[in-house]
Amino acid sequence: MKKLIQKILRGLNNPLVKNILLVGGLTFGVKILGFLKELVTAYHLGLSELIDTFLLALLIPGLVNTVFLGPYKSVFVPNFLIAKEKGENVDEFLTKTLTISIYAGLFFVIITYLVSDVFVEFLFKGHTPGYYQLIKSQLNFLLPCILIWAITSVLNGLLNIHKEFLWSSLSGIFTPIFTIIFLLFFKSIFGNLVLALGMFIGASINLLYLIFICRSKGILKLKFTKGRSASINQMIRQIPAKITSSLINGANEPVDKYFSAQLAIGSVAALNYANKLPAFAIGIFAIAIANVVLPHFSGIAAKSHSMAYKGLKKMAVAVFLASLAIAFVMFISSEFLISLLFERNEFKPEDTQFVFPIQQMFVLQIPFYAVGVIFNQFLTSINKNNFLVISSSISLVLNVVLNIVLIDLMGVSGLALATSIVSFTNTAVLFVYISKLKSALNV
Repeated sequence: MKKLIQKILRGLNNPLVKNILLVGGLTFGVKILGFLKELVTAYHLGLSELIDTFLLALLIPGLVNTVFLGPYKSVFVPNFLIAKEKGENVDEFLTKTLTISIYAGLFFVIITYLVSDVFVEFLFKGHTPGYYQLIKSQLNFLLPCILIWAITSVLNGLLNIHKEFLWSSLSGIFTPIFTIIFLLFFKSIFGNLVLALGMFIGASINLLYLIFICRSKGILKLKFTKGRSASINQMIRQIPAKITSSLINGANEPVDKYFSAQLAIGSVAALNYANKLPAFAIGIFAIAIANVVLPHFSGIAAKSHSMAYKGLKKMAVAVFLASLAIAFVMFISSEFLISLLFERNEFKPEDTQFVFPIQQMFVLQIPFYAVGVIFNQFLTSINKNNFLVISSSISLVLNVVLNIVLIDLMGVSGLALATSIVSFTNTAVLFVYISKLKSALNV
């Protein structure tokens, strides 16, 4: 017992573990705030049409954020460190990275604006003109968020590179804060735009916050030059594969919403509420691990790939066991948790009975998703993004097939179970591929 305690204490003194715990703790606080936003939203709006239309309005901007901005940040981090290791000018590297992100953000704003009408009315048929107008009016305030997210993703990555995890982790507080404020005090003023405005104002304040922090830390230094360095070119070559992979992964959410929108009104909202607690747990693991592990492995891989493999197994096992314990507790207490957290005002007991079985199916994915994040970030750190396209394609095809089969058998719960099965399969595929890479290096 004494040796076990000593081993745990030594592990807690590890800088990597300390940073993961720091980000995990801060992420927990931010997620609590985000969850409070969901409670306030549930209290005021329940399973209403406004919730459904807001989620559909957010679908394309959210997809852009998932398939471009997150991946762009991911390839930025390792290649920034590679450029630094090679002695290249990192200020020039950062400037060109931000420039690319701004142009891409503007491009996606225009594309989203042009295709949104056709996209929504084609995929979500059978609703009233007022329903579609409600989606469009909210989308107008969500479009600028795409450009804002493009810039903030790079600034967050920059803070993580410099191990400023405290400040990058706190950047998630502004959107839930302003959404809560708007719901509590300005709902009668903003009406059906209250959620969209809360997200837009929160994103804008977050951008100003990150600029201020990066400038005060002396890490936001820009240098405009012509031409591109070798590291910039290498980063650009990684972007198509990473974006393609994320695009395919990101397609799983609209696929699920497409199937749920074919069911009764409130099904999209039920799917959303059911995933809040699982997403809460996943978010803590995923954000804490990804933000710390990516620069950690990237720094090591910039010097030696074989060194990067050595710590991967221990980390994956530890994260799997921890997330498995959390998933077990959440599964057996699912009904109680939904009732405790959501059941008030417009969210009725019958809503709890509808939502909690869906949540149980989502909970099953937690340990596999958490480990999958580690594998995904590891492959990104060694610039092996091409395989992620293959694994993502397998996941998307499997998700569509399982949705078709399971929605007839289990309704909305079948969509959640399909998500969990896909998460397990994706992690297993990544594990096999990493094992082959490791064997090739004789590590």
